[in-house]
Amino acid sequence: MNALNELREHARLAGEKLLEDLRFAGVTTNGWLNQERANFEMSRIMNACLDDLALTGCWGEANRVPSRALWKVAGETLAVGWLQNHARQKPRGYAGDFEMLEKIVYRTLSADPLGRAFDHFFQEQAAPEAVRSRTKLVAERIVRLLRASTKDNVHICSVGSGPALDIELACRELSPDERARLRVSLLDLDPEALVVAERRLTPLLHPAQLHAHRENLFRLPRLKRTDSLLKHADFIACTGMFDYLTDADAVAMLQCFWSHLNADGELLVFNFAPSNPSRAYMEWIGNWYLTYRDEAAVGNLVDEAIGGSHAAKFDREDSKASVYAVCHKSS
Repeated sequence: MNALNELREHARLAGEKLLEDLRFAGVTTNGWLNQERANFEMSRIMNACLDDLALTGCWGEANRVPSRALWKVAGETLAVGWLQNHARQKPRGYAGDFEMLEKIVYRTLSADPLGRAFDHFFQEQAAPEAVRSRTKLVAERIVRLLRASTKDNVHICSVGSGPALDIELACRELSPDERARLRVSLLDLDPEALVVAERRLTPLLHPAQLHAHRENLFRLPRLKRTDSLLKHADFIACTGMFDYLTDADAVAMLQCFWSHLNADGELLVFNFAPSNPSRAYMEWIGNWYLTYRDEAAVGNLVDEAIGGSHAAKFDREDSKASVYAVCHKSS
């Protein structure tokens, strides 16, 4: 038996064991209705399965085929969990779409008892916690930047904005007079995400303050109209895109952002770290593959892109699953 077949057989057996454990837990939790016991059992069972799969040492795209063997056995049951099934099926073309982000930030759970237990397990992972943490962190930096600025208009740009939950959170923290100084540009590939974002922000901002643009974000550094989209930005945030960029593309994106940032402006980008504790779950269950970078790797990208013309800070958000870089452009 070759290595791939061995991995597929390992995943198939893991799926059978997972189903067996879930069936037994369904009895002990009164059909998953005892929520406290259901959450405990789901965590125990899923973590045991994921620990077993992680021991194969099969990471990244290499586990796509063996993970298919797991889903062939247990997929009908796993699909009851809305969040993990949405990640796996990618109905909008990618796992972290605006529907997923909204449900993560608001900790939405399925009404189905088994689905609720699956969703609770998902929401307790480090990666969703990182999403919630970075949403709050971006909002806090927007509020801080605006209150520290003496400018009449402060231009905020969100690249890969999704439903703009971070900007909504910032706007709700600001007073009406403070909000009136904002000019917000949203860039996203998904037009429906922008519709949802505009719906959220319209009650908080005058229409003239809000500009939403559907763009192929991966081509931003090469688009002529990028100059008008990001022109005179005081703050540029990119929370989820660098997880999908090669080093060369990441450097080009950073150079693009930096060249459009005003003096005294701030650039904030995030990247999941190799130590992400949710990696086995994301990959084996969700086929959710990222480009991981630690502080040193993100620092190398920043140095190559903008050199020493910045004051950069590298840190991790509260979950410690992702790294972020804050770059301040001197006047």
